[in-house]
Amino acid sequence: LLLGCCHRFTAILGCAFHLAICQMLSPMSVYPFSVLMAPLYVLVIPDFVPPVFDRLRSWAWAVTLTYAMMCKIWTPLMASDLQAEEVPFEYPPYGLWAPGIVWCIFVYSILMTAAVGLAGNSEAPQPRCTARGSLPALAVLCFGLTPYLGVRTYPALAMFSNLRTEGGHSNHFFIADDFDFIGWQRDYVTVHD
Repeated sequence: LLLGCCHRFTAILGCAFHLAICQMLSPMSVYPFSVLMAPLYVLVIPDFVPPVFDRLRSWAWAVTLTYAMMCKIWTPLMASDLQAEEVPFEYPPYGLWAPGIVWCIFVYSILMTAAVGLAGNSEAPQPRCTARGSLPALAVLCFGLTPYLGVRTYPALAMFSNLRTEGGHSNHFFIADDFDFIGWQRDYVTVHD
């Protein structure tokens, strides 16, 4: 990705991944992570996204109305076991479960359309590797490596993967705690009832 290869393929796979994980029923609130990752996919395919949003601009009223209607019906549709007017339990308690998931559905569908829609167009812009696009990708890579470097475990990109790096014992397949240069994770506390 940093070399400028496979931008559209990366965007399609990433968007499909976030469309899948944001659908988790509460109490697992994964949609905030997916909401925060959407701008990074815009940076992956910067030449493909603006034309799609330009085409949608004249339909903004219909998109807004559809979004509002989907937000209203999303909780009863996906969590039908709740009583009328009961909100799903959510941790952390953002209180935006339905709007957040519907937003992810809209945005990631649009991003996937942008990545796929111009594939057959010979006049489609060629992806370009810029510092502006590479720096966020590099920042996400560094942020994702923080558990292995012993800097932090939460929040990190690995927080939903069941990765354990604390106490000098890693459960990763091939990365041990060899890179815990600071040693913060070796000194940990276990609380027993």
